[in-house]
Amino acid sequence: MPLYTRNMLILLTSICLFFSSFYLLLPTLPLYVQGMGGDQSHVGIIIGVFTLSSVLFRPIAGKFTDIYGRKIFLITGAVIFFVSPFFYYRASAIFTLFLVRIFHGLGIAAFTVSSVTLIADMSPLGRRGEAFGAFGLSAMIALSGSPAVGTWLLTHFSFTGVFAAEALLAGASVF
Repeated sequence: MPLYTRNMLILLTSICLFFSSFYLLLPTLPLYVQGMGGDQSHVGIIIGVFTLSSVLFRPIAGKFTDIYGRKIFLITGAVIFFVSPFFYYRASAIFTLFLVRIFHGLGIAAFTVSSVTLIADMSPLGRRGEAFGAFGLSAMIALSGSPAVGTWLLTHFSFTGVFAAEALLAGASVF
């Protein structure tokens, strides 16, 4: 059974697009929080609550992917990433941004759990290490360029451009 089937390549592309959406916020979100009047502690809380919600939801997402299927949670995570930038854009207070980050964290939990599980499901037993390496490469390709793109978008198009690009990339990962 070949590893790099059409479906595997589509999944790896989706993973790259999804993480590109995520990494656009890496350098820009702290500036957004500060622009809303937040200080460094607010930045830490806003960044941290995303991770916390993601970690707490992963076991639940894992259980549900086994019950309801991987693809629905992959799509759900990507859709959450698609709509989250609109909520960021509309957030008018630090507390609202806090809630958006919790929601956004649910999206990465659903997507990552289901994508890793799909990688395992789709790969031949003897090539799983290679398959997980391809998963990591897809995410690292996103990490290698997206933060710089996010900064460029912020410089040239403000946060509106960052959020629009984030939604566009996440929407593309759905397809």
